Formats: sequence, C-alpha cells, structure tokens
Amino acid sequence: MEGGNFTMNGVDMSDITVTFNQDGTYISDGEYFTVLVEFSIDGMEFSNQITNDNPFSSGTWQKDGDNLIIKNTGDTEVYNYHIDRLTSNRLDVSLDNYRIVEDGIETTVKAEMGFRR
Repeated sequence: MEGGNFTMNGVDMSDITVTFNQDGTYISDGEYFTVLVEFSIDGMEFSNQITNDNPFSSGTWQKDGDNLIIKNTGDTEVYNYHIDRLTSNRLDVSLDNYRIVEDGIETTVKAEMGFRR
C-alpha cells in the first residue's frame, strides 16, 4: 500500500466566536464549522465537505513568549499554538506536528487559525 496525504481547509468558520478574557479564561459561541477534506491513498483522490463541532468551548489561555496555550474545560489535553501574528485587531496561530491517535490510526496535523477583533 502506498502512503497517503490528507489536508483539511476551513470553508466556513463564521459561526464561531471566541472571547479571550484578560483574566486568562476564554469562552466560545457557535456550534459548527465547515472544512473541505482532501485526501489521497494508493493514487486515488477524494474530497468532501464536512461539518465539525466547535473545537473551543470554554477554558483557560496563557501567552508564553510566542506561544498561546489553550486548555478546554474538562479536557486533559493542552494545545500549544505558535503565535504567527499578533496585532491590536488580529491574532494568527498555528499548530504544527500535532499527533492524533484514533482507532489505532495515528495522524499528524498542522493547523492555522486566524482571529480578528
């Protein structure tokens, strides 16, 4: 079996709002976002739009140098995003080489997100 490639690109994130409070907490509104999933395996290519649950709910955040550390309430996972751009009205972050293991299948994820005020 030949190796495969997998990409996911946000198509519609307009339903999600994240509010970062000065006390180190955050809260999010909105339920879903839509992504275009494209993958190839054994030389065959597939694509499909899927709707995912909002990855943010509420929790804590901390800025540590060029990193934004996010922990969702009730989740043991800590997400360490790199801050690519931070201005008075824009925050761009990325997550590189994030490992997910589900049903015995390991996937490495790279994500980029932008927030605007």
